[in-house]
Amino acid sequence: MQIFKSLKQTLNGLSSFIKITRNSFILFLLLFSTSAQSLTHKEHKFVRDIKYCLKQIEKDPKKDYIDINPYIIVAMAILESDYGRSRFAKLGKNFFGIRTFDLSVPHMKPRHRINPNFGVIKFKHFCGSVSYTLHTLTTHPSYEDFRRTKNVDYLRPWAEDPMYIDKLEERIIMLLENNH
Repeated sequence: MQIFKSLKQTLNGLSSFIKITRNSFILFLLLFSTSAQSLTHKEHKFVRDIKYCLKQIEKDPKKDYIDINPYIIVAMAILESDYGRSRFAKLGKNFFGIRTFDLSVPHMKPRHRINPNFGVIKFKHFCGSVSYTLHTLTTHPSYEDFRRTKNVDYLRPWAEDPMYIDKLEERIIMLLENNH
């Protein structure tokens, strides 16, 4: 009961504060609120792990991938796998929603589709889907304009979501703000 009294007193005080001046309240929120964009320890680790993959792939002389801003790849991985928390990420090390129509390839079926004719590829190693994504962006005809311009607008074919590019740009900005 004491908690409710304290909460009520706090709310009454806050209400009085708001009535004093709306601008003061906005200033209070700006000064004392934490960023909704701040990352957890596990999210920071996921970002570092994807960047580590990019660095390892870059060192491999057999890999001839286009030079892509790492923020784009990391943002795609965040968006597609929810920082590695998605089922495809956890069980298949697939951080980009990479599909296969060759069902002899190790894969998982999506739960939200009834009898799909494709699966989402399962990778053996953490960096496998990162390498596959770089290969796809380097070689697939759908990404020719992206290769030429490095403009994320040309990544629209990557996802079915019509808001994908906007979300991708938001993730890139968030990474920059978090000094990644």
